[in-house]
Amino acid sequence: MVNNVDISDQNSQQVDQNPVSQPVQIPSKPKANYWMYLTIALIIIVVLGAICTINLKRQLDLSYSLISQQNRQQKSPVVPATTFIPTASPILANPTSKWTTYKSVQGYEIKYPNDWFVLEGMVTRFSNKKDDSQKDGLIVVSVFTNSDVNMDSMKSRKKIYEEKPDEFKILRDTVIDGKPAFEFDFLQRPQRAIVIAGGLEEVPQSLYTIFVSYDSTKKNEAIDIYSQMVSTFK
Repeated sequence: MVNNVDISDQNSQQVDQNPVSQPVQIPSKPKANYWMYLTIALIIIVVLGAICTINLKRQLDLSYSLISQQNRQQKSPVVPATTFIPTASPILANPTSKWTTYKSVQGYEIKYPNDWFVLEGMVTRFSNKKDDSQKDGLIVVSVFTNSDVNMDSMKSRKKIYEEKPDEFKILRDTVIDGKPAFEFDFLQRPQRAIVIAGGLEEVPQSLYTIFVSYDSTKKNEAIDIYSQMVSTFK
């Protein structure tokens, strides 16, 4: 019959057309690379740890430096600043200021120790002993004069001593009371002498010779007294 419908075919068509009855396909998710993430995390942790360690070490070093500085400041006593107050240098008394002054008829004067003796004659002698024949501990300072025509004779006198180096030794050229002089040692006997020009405008010109003779045991004392007497000559 024409009206008969194939129900089984309709049912099969409905089943085919029903989406619910068909299986659903779920897309597969990509697998995560957990080892890569773990490695990155470990690297970050190590880097952060290193940075923290460096900063901590710097802070510890700074703290240690501050503590050490404080300890040094506590141990070192604070020295107060000193104020320099200038003081006047003591004026040393001139040892010859109270000596006796001798004035010669030749026109010069010289000072000598108060307890010494003056022995006058052709040569004026100043001695620490009244009798200068007593040689033990004897010191004698003698002054004598002679006249020459001009200053060239002063140079000639010095040349005489310079030409005898075995007998004399020139010590220095100097000035005594504004006048030229030269000093020398006797090498073969215990004596020292100085030759001093007289007035520079004198004709004939005077030359003064002061020399000291001494017992060898009194050399230092003799040279000292002689030098002080020479400094007072005028």
